[in-house]
Amino acid sequence: AFSRGGDSGAVIVGADNAFVALLTGGSGATELPDITYGTPMGWLWKNIIKPKFDGAVLFDPIMDN
Repeated sequence: AFSRGGDSGAVIVGADNAFVALLTGGSGATELPDITYGTPMGWLWKNIIKPKFDGAVLFDPIMDN
């Protein structure tokens, strides 16, 4: 499984080590989740983090554009 109980809030990174999403949950028909849900980091950065914490800095050139 990609994620398990208690993993919510973890950062999901891509193969290039760029922030991709914030893990928000998972589900599946088995004991181990086979579906993972994430909120895209680009959306979080522009709509949630920067408006609330204007001085925040994320050292990721993709998010800073």
